[in-house]
Formats: sequence, structure tokens, C-alpha cells
Amino acid sequence: MANYIEVYLAENDEPVSREGDMTNPISVSLRTDLEEEDEVRLYLKCEAGLQLRDIVIEPEGDTFDMWALASDDEGSPGQYGPWGEELEEAQVDEEERFYFWARARAEQGEDLRRDTSVTVKVEGLVEPV
Repeated sequence: MANYIEVYLAENDEPVSREGDMTNPISVSLRTDLEEEDEVRLYLKCEAGLQLRDIVIEPEGDTFDMWALASDDEGSPGQYGPWGEELEEAQVDEEERFYFWARARAEQGEDLRRDTSVTVKVEGLVEPV
């Protein structure tokens, strides 16, 4: 399925790098001493001639519970779900963009590091239109 669906950064319409490739990751810089949070607007879409149903988007990895997801509400984040939980969407039609938001948080006392352990996994049923 990974060949049929892509996740993009909404700010520049560039595809997010896939697991193991850090050329264009989802990236936020947070200060642990301030317990900062930051968010990124993303979208996914299918190849032409395909649609996606029963979509589940979820953070996976060592610190997955430091990420929250929300649907897009006219360019702003909708209601964020609980930290580490999945986001579900019914359907994305052919060449339509499904926008969503990913929020990351830092906690005081957390080790300073570049955390590359979390990926955003997208699952769903891809079918011809």
C-alpha cells in the first residue's frame, strides 16, 4: 500500500520521508525545560484513479505517546485525540487531500536528543475509483 499513498508536509507540499530515510522528516524543535508543544499540518493523498477507505493514522515508535493527532478544521487543528492514539477517517477520494495535524510535546527531565524513533503509520483500503 505504501506505493499508493503519500503523506506530505502542508507548508511546502513535499512528501514526508519514509521510515529509514530522514531526508524530509516531520520535524519539531522543543524545549524540555518549558515542556513545549508544537504542531505540524500534514496531508495524505492517493495516486490518480484510486480512493482510500477506512483510514487509520497513528504514531508508532518508542515515544509514540508524545504525539497527538487531529483532523483539520479549515486550516486549523480540530480537536486533538489523546496522546499516542490513532486518528480515523472514513474516505479520501481520488486525488483529494486529507489534511490532519500532528502535535509533539516535551516533558521536563526528558533526555535531550534527536528522536527519530516515531513514524506516522497510515493504513486503509486502497481501491480503484
